[in-house]
Parts: sequence; C-alpha cells; structure tokens
Amino acid sequence: CTFTVGNGKDSCGDYNDLQAALDDLPDDGGRICLLPGEHRGNFRLRGKKNLIISGCQWRTRVLPGAAETRGPVFSLEDCHRVILEYLDIVNLEGIGIQGGTKLSAVEIRSNRILAGTHAIEVKGGANLVIRDNRIRLLDSKASGVAIFLGGRHCCIEHNSIMVLPGKREKEEIAVKDNRRFPNPSHECTKVFELYRHKEFHAYVAYAMEFQYLGGVLPVTEPYRTSGGIQIAGGSEDIRILGNDITGGSWNGITLGHRPEVPEEPEQPYGRPAATYAMAYEQKSAFQTRFNGRLQNIAILDNNIHGVGLNGIGVVSFFSLKEMGLMVSVHGLTIGNNRIRNCLAQLPDYVDEGLWLRMSKEMGFGGIALADCENLVIRENTIENNGTRHQEPVCGIFLLQGEKVDISDNRILNNGCPPASAASGARRQGWRGGIVITMSLNEWWQGVQEHLQGQEFPLPDGIPAVKIHHNIVTQPVGKALTLIAFGPVSIVGNHLTSLAMDASNPMALLAGAVFVLNLGISKDLVGALVLSHGYMPKSLKTMAAVSVTPDKNIVEALLHLPGGQVLYSDNQTTLNLLTAGLEKSLSSQLLVSLDDVSYIGNQSECTALGDEVYVDAGLVGATVRTCNNRFQSGFTTMLYSLLSFGFMNTTMGNQATHCLVPLGPSQFLHTAANAVFVSTNCPDRQKQLEAHYIAVPSRK
Repeated sequence: CTFTVGNGKDSCGDYNDLQAALDDLPDDGGRICLLPGEHRGNFRLRGKKNLIISGCQWRTRVLPGAAETRGPVFSLEDCHRVILEYLDIVNLEGIGIQGGTKLSAVEIRSNRILAGTHAIEVKGGANLVIRDNRIRLLDSKASGVAIFLGGRHCCIEHNSIMVLPGKREKEEIAVKDNRRFPNPSHECTKVFELYRHKEFHAYVAYAMEFQYLGGVLPVTEPYRTSGGIQIAGGSEDIRILGNDITGGSWNGITLGHRPEVPEEPEQPYGRPAATYAMAYEQKSAFQTRFNGRLQNIAILDNNIHGVGLNGIGVVSFFSLKEMGLMVSVHGLTIGNNRIRNCLAQLPDYVDEGLWLRMSKEMGFGGIALADCENLVIRENTIENNGTRHQEPVCGIFLLQGEKVDISDNRILNNGCPPASAASGARRQGWRGGIVITMSLNEWWQGVQEHLQGQEFPLPDGIPAVKIHHNIVTQPVGKALTLIAFGPVSIVGNHLTSLAMDASNPMALLAGAVFVLNLGISKDLVGALVLSHGYMPKSLKTMAAVSVTPDKNIVEALLHLPGGQVLYSDNQTTLNLLTAGLEKSLSSQLLVSLDDVSYIGNQSECTALGDEVYVDAGLVGATVRTCNNRFQSGFTTMLYSLLSFGFMNTTMGNQATHCLVPLGPSQFLHTAANAVFVSTNCPDRQKQLEAHYIAVPSRK
C-alpha cells in the first residue's frame, strides 16, 4: 500500500482521513488501503490516475459525511485507471458512486453497495467495468435505477442487483435475533439519524445479505423505486453479462434515457404513467436534448425476475406523429437470458384517449423494443410475465426492426393464465408471443425522398426477419404476429395460442399466426412496368425506362426488397378449449406481394364449437402448399386451406376439410392431396371460382 487509512477509532494508519490521503497521493498514483472500520465522508477524486482504493472485504464500511448525507460517497471526475474494490458503501439517502463524463479505464469491483438513490451513476466515459458487486436499493420514492451508465466500450458483469421490498407502515424491521431497526423506506423516517442507531451495522449486514426470489415470495406492496440497469442514449459497445436483477417498478434493463425537462407531469410512485402529453415548450426542449441512438449492445446470460415492467425494454415509446422520436439500437444481441415473473406493475395511471392512440405504437413484454437494426434474440427463456389478464402482454415485442434474428427461444405463458383469459374487459394493446410490427409511414417517407432526387437504399440480401426453432405458448393473442418488408424465414417453430384477443380487430383475421409481407415480387414489378408500356424490345431500348416521365417510380419499384415468405416445418396449434366460444376467419393467415412457401407444416385447431372458417389462409403473387397436415377435430370449420396466387401449387397435403387453391387456371396445379371430410368440396370450389375475378393472361 502507498498509504494506509484508518478512522482513528477502530484502526490507525498513515492517515485517518481518506480525503487527506487522496490529496497527498503522488501524481503517478498508488494504492490506498482502507483499514477495517467505519469511514465517514464524501470523497472527491479529481484528475486521479493509476489509483487503487481497496478495503478489507466486508470489514471496511464507507458512509457519507454527516454534513452531506445526500451527496455521493465517492465522486469521480476526469479519472484514468482508477479501481474501487472490497468496500462496503452505504448511502441511505443518496448515491454510492457517481462519475462524470470524462472517465476512462475505471473499474468498480467486488463491493457491496446499499443506496437510497443510485448505487452507481456514471454519465460518460470509456472502458469502464462494473463487476462482481452486490447492490441493494432501498424501496423509497426518491430511488432510481441501481446502475446508470453512459459511455463507450463498457462492461457490467456478474453483479447482484436487488430492490429491498419496502413497507409503507412506519414499523421497525427485524434484522437479527429479534433486534429492531427503523424502516428507512418510510417517508417520516429521519434517515440521517439512522447512521447513529445502535442496530445500524446489524441492518446493513441484513440488507447486504438479503435474498429475495422475485415471483416466488409475494410482494405485499408495489415497488416505488425503479431498480435494474439503465444504459444512456448515445452509448456504444456495451456488454451486460451474467447479472442477477430482482425487483423494482421499472425495466430490469433499460435502453436509452430521458433528458431532463422541467415541469414534466408528476407520476404516482410504483406505477409510472403509460401515456401523457407534454406542453409545447416541454416537447421542444425534449426533442432538442433527446439522444435515442445506441450501438453494439450485448445483453447475455442475465437473470431478470420480479421487475414491474419489461425484463428488457426501452426508456419510452413516443408518438411518431407528435414527437418523431424513437430509441434506436443498431446492433443488439440478447442471448441466454432468463426473464421470468416480470410485468408485475403495469401502468394504471393512464390517459385513456392517448392510450388508444398509442396502443399500436407501444408494447409490454419480457423483451419490448422500439427500433432495432441487426437484432439477434437467441436462446432466451421468457416465461410467466404479466399477472393481470386485462393488460396487454407479449413475450417479445418489436415496434420496428430490420435484419432481425429470433431463434431457439422458449417463450411461454406471457399474459394471464388460460383459465381467466376469457373473463373481464381487456385494455387495447399488443398481445402475443412474438410481435413485430412495422410502420408504413417510414416506407412511404423513403419513397417520397427518392422522388425528390435522393438515393434509394439498395437491398443487401439479408432477411428482414428470421424466426427459427422457437417454442411459443401464448395464453391470449397470437403466437406470432409479423408485419415485414423484405424476405422472411419462419422455420422449425412450435407455435401455440390458447385464446384469441377480442380487444384486437386483427384477431378476427387470424387466431394463431399472422404474417403480412409488404415486399414485392420482381415478376410483379415487371408486370407493372410492362403494363405501363415500358416493354423494351432490345437491349438498346432498355434505356427507355430510365428516360420516361415516371422513371423515379420505376426505379423505386425496382429497388424495393422482395417479400418472400418461407414458412416451413412448423407445428402450429390454435387451442380454444380454455376460453369461451370465439370466432376467427383463420388460424393462420400469411399474405405477401411475393412468394409464399408453406411446406412441411403440421397445423391443428382444437376447439369445441368455436368457429374458425379456414385453418390456413395463404395469399401471394405465387403460392406453394406442399406436404402439410391440417387437422381440426371438433372445430367448426369450412376449409383446411384457402389459398390464392397468380401461380398456385398445392400437392401432397392431408387435411380434415376442403383444400381450395385459387388462381388462373393455367398456373393452378393440384395433386396427391387427401381430404378426410370431402363432402361438397368440389361445389365449394366452384362457388368461390364463380366469384373470383380471373386475371387474363398476356398475349
């Protein structure tokens, strides 16, 4: 040790005051060893480098000074290569460790932190590491997130983060051997006096060692503090690895942050407002200060349970029309996390009018994201999230995404239990196992910019969405809802829906799976171009297209991505036995302006008296339905398959009810299909064809 520091009572060192030792430290740094005992003060590190502050594990306790009990215990600014380790840091009213915006290579490791506001708050820096800490937050109205971090090339790993369940009554807490300590979370408690309480050290030991399994032991009161980890907007290359996060009223891991805007609407403790409007001045200031972009974020191998909102979510969803803002993450990997028993405190402070307008632009789920590019969600367990059947809950919700890969996840029972799914009114909003929705406004905006002379983005060949080998069981809502703009691959999934969402009109279209792809077939583009007279007769006249008055429109169409839908080797079940009598047009509905390939699937509708008119409805420019099994049992159903395509092939299928493919006769092929209940199938086919408007072939 360069210096040893005691407290003058329990221990004596080279110094008896840590700040004095810091002030006398050589410019090239050193190691300060805090001896066992209680050290009081608010310690400021300015411009320090190559410094280690080390305690005697669990025997060195650092508390705020008596004159500044609400200030941070440690405050770092413009520090380089600083390590804080093996300390017990306690601040019942404020922040444990606070960092400014100019930190680099700072490591906070192997500490125990009990805080009333934030355990660690670092607003900016590079190469920061927060690892192997045990963090406990008091459940008080002044508390925020446990760790707030903004910066580049940072890592948060192997921390235990927990919000201590609070009590609203001013009753004492039994800490050890029936010894009592005043409730520090109560509003009337004079927290600054607790440091002198005879059982203070016993309470700190109790709090540091407290273990609470969220969702197993009931929470008698809703949480008031946010808890969890928050990554600030503008951050890059952040890894969140192997943390255990329990409790809190907000997300387990939050992406993005809200800039401070004066006089925002006050929100009741424990249940944050879901929707509220800002005054013009507030909105303008908010839009100017907001930074919603994050880049290269990895969230791996974390346990998240018992939090009030999403396991992993964004700081807010904003109205694109009113605010024009979105938390966007470019390069996000979420892998091997266990997200359980979250969404226990969904907002009930709601402006119902705004909720209705925002219900399609926001969502709640085990994972709930706004805008992502290059998103990978793989090998996660997302189960038993959501406790009230009135609230909209998803397993995975993504408002808008590009190049999305969702594979090998277990997404189970997110929402209300099936037994109660049909009872009571439900609030409007997205419900489903996997929900990915796109905004058409963004696409039209891109087209309009191109028409004004800007370059149109070229397709890069990467699928818009890949959904492979997931197990999804959804109590209420579809197992899969997907609106895409580009190639889609859905392969090898087990998709089960146990009740339809009566609050969502889209439930009338499909009960288990809904896929809409707005990408367009190149053959269809060619037909559109040729139908407008742009038929080149030779290579020499190909340039005619580029000099026509509508050349921008033609270019835009040619540069649009394809809309191929590959739906293969999936097992899909619509099980309505647990709900009341329900109606839906179909169990699965797949629609594309390009090719739909529906091959090798097993589809089952299990119901007793419920009306599902079509098991699988397929619409595309070209459609191929081959080697599938459709079974419906006692479900009231007319067709096992109803498909339409300008080229339509239906072969080798086995079905309970009629298989009805539609399309121009010269491109309609059926063979080797087997139908169990084939009565009136030919008549039904003719009736549909009589109402079908034939598309004449080009001469």
